[in-house]
Amino acid sequence: MKVCPACKQEKPLSRFHKRGKDDYQSYCKICSSNYNKKYHQQNHEKRNQESRETYRKQMSTPEGKARRAQLHREYCQRTKILVFEHYGGVKCADCGEEDEVVLTVDHVGGGGNQHRKRLKTPGSRFYQWLRTNNYPNGYEIVCRNCNWRRRMKQNLRSKNNDN
Repeated sequence: MKVCPACKQEKPLSRFHKRGKDDYQSYCKICSSNYNKKYHQQNHEKRNQESRETYRKQMSTPEGKARRAQLHREYCQRTKILVFEHYGGVKCADCGEEDEVVLTVDHVGGGGNQHRKRLKTPGSRFYQWLRTNNYPNGYEIVCRNCNWRRRMKQNLRSKNNDN
């Protein structure tokens, strides 16, 4: 048990963030969270300015640009894997292909091209859109070959229905 100096309540150690192996923060998680929220609200402009300055410094050198690009690629890759995991894993729903390089998200029932144009979210931003929108239903992970095969079959059905 430990007493938080902010709320003056005695709480179990599980209510405090760890600091090192055997030590805990002085303030409980709730008081710490409240303090951080208040600080960020009060220093919003200052923090934005610091972020802009850091970004400018990083982008002013070739090494900084390369590092930033690498971080972005890694972020996009992590987001892609999260999306794949949510929609059934890193595996094609049709043929079982597991090479993430050739896997993609398929709009079940078609209409993906129009949907992406409407959203104006090309490439990796579409994975972020799926994540931000709590992984909506109607999507599946397939390899590009199976995705193309589905598209061609749908086009054939569409043409046959028109005749």
